[in-house]
Amino acid sequence: MIASYTANLAAFLAVEQTDQPIKSADDLAKQTEIKYGSYKGGATYNFFKESKHQVYQKIWLAMNEDEKNFVSPGAKVSGIQKVIEEKYAYFMESPSLEYSVNQHCELQQIGGLLDSKGFGFATQLNSPYRDAISKTILRLQENSELERIKDNWWKGKNVVCAGKAQDANSELGLANVGGVFIILLGGIVVSLLVAAAEFIYSVQKITKITQRPFCSEVGQAFTYALKMKGSSPVKLARPSQCAI
Repeated sequence: MIASYTANLAAFLAVEQTDQPIKSADDLAKQTEIKYGSYKGGATYNFFKESKHQVYQKIWLAMNEDEKNFVSPGAKVSGIQKVIEEKYAYFMESPSLEYSVNQHCELQQIGGLLDSKGFGFATQLNSPYRDAISKTILRLQENSELERIKDNWWKGKNVVCAGKAQDANSELGLANVGGVFIILLGGIVVSLLVAAAEFIYSVQKITKITQRPFCSEVGQAFTYALKMKGSSPVKLARPSQCAI
């Protein structure tokens, strides 16, 4: 069973790797078939533009070679539409990306976060509302209210692709290893049949020795085998009144 599971797992992972050649930003930077870009002038755009990371610099140079790689403000075609209609990968902020993946079943998030930034409310200097807003946000975080609100909008009633995998790390499901359990079940059934046939054959041999009815020997053999009590099934005794 372990060998069969291992074989299924290896085959499954091989298919996954074939179907998903792009698993990270590094993989995207190493190829030229799939174009990629971001919203022009946005936070992601500025992140790649100002990044000192070698891979991200390479991505920025590749994106900047063609203005069509960027989605300009007011463009008729959004980044999501470009991904659906073209061989195109779109970099965007993780909250928007997660929401879009839940709304469009053709989309899939590849890799993890490239950067981490927080959101906040801007107030005037020394504003009396600053402390009240900060305390309220902290309280909502502590009682998981913010997480509940996010789940309601990102994973709740507005989700179109419920149950869809959100990233490239797919799990090995029952359909992939179902054959293993079928073989195991078949082996159990065959074992039970063989055990039953062996039991009947043994009881018949004992019946010829003891000259007792078959049903009596079956009951005594069950008692001896299951409870390890009672007399030995091969002990000679006077025939009982049981008959078949």
